[in-house]
Amino acid sequence: MNKLSYWRYCLFYKFSCGKRKAHYQEKIDKYRLQMLTAPLAVKEKPVVIGREGNSINISEGESQNIFILIKGQGNRVYINKIPCPGKVHIEIDGDNNNIYFKSLFVNGSVVIKCFGNNGAIKTEKININEGLHIINGANFNNIFSHNATIKIGKNLSAEYLTLWNHHSNGKIIIGDNCMFAHGVLLQNSDTHPIYNLETKEIINKPKSAVMIGNHVWLTLSTVILKGCHIPDDCIVGRNSIVTKSFDEPHCVIAGNPARIVKRNITWGHEDSNFFV
Repeated sequence: MNKLSYWRYCLFYKFSCGKRKAHYQEKIDKYRLQMLTAPLAVKEKPVVIGREGNSINISEGESQNIFILIKGQGNRVYINKIPCPGKVHIEIDGDNNNIYFKSLFVNGSVVIKCFGNNGAIKTEKININEGLHIINGANFNNIFSHNATIKIGKNLSAEYLTLWNHHSNGKIIIGDNCMFAHGVLLQNSDTHPIYNLETKEIINKPKSAVMIGNHVWLTLSTVILKGCHIPDDCIVGRNSIVTKSFDEPHCVIAGNPARIVKRNITWGHEDSNFFV
């Protein structure tokens, strides 16, 4: 399928229903997968579908392997400094969302899906070695979330990082100078509702943001669940699942469920004395 056919299918999907709508959705998903898996040539120009009524600002760099699909109005995308041949795939379904990358170093793939209205994804200088996967907001049967926000501070380095932030007014906030190993997941949602058996009230919506402090090291396959806070200058151990908030800095947090296992520590990115 070429880009023109894809654009047609997007229009057909918008104005169809029932089985035809499902048919066009299948075609659209197939092309999106093709765009994600196909190798892109260095310095290929950005592909933007749905530019009208939205603001797209992408700075020049050594690589422009960027695909952007927008269904909505008043959305703004700003990407600055992309100095390597990684791939960036952005989808927006909703209105008045903001995606802002101040400095993005990509050596793998970045996939960002922004659903709903008035959402925001803002990052400072970040270094992504293998991959970044973000889902911000939600669209369920054309019922949109609103004001979902993800903020990432300066000098984040990550291998493969996944961020899920589905709920209205939900937040994921990451501080400065953090280091995340491969397979880290920050999840400010259970992704499916749990009900009180008698009242049928939903009882598992997040009550606060996921917050990662400054200078935090999340090691291999760490999972941070909804509403949890990690203080400044902490380490979270390998394969840990954090189910509650902590307020004591300079600690090692580990286990399932995670708990403090060591106090009065700090950590560094590099030190030659560590290896000799």
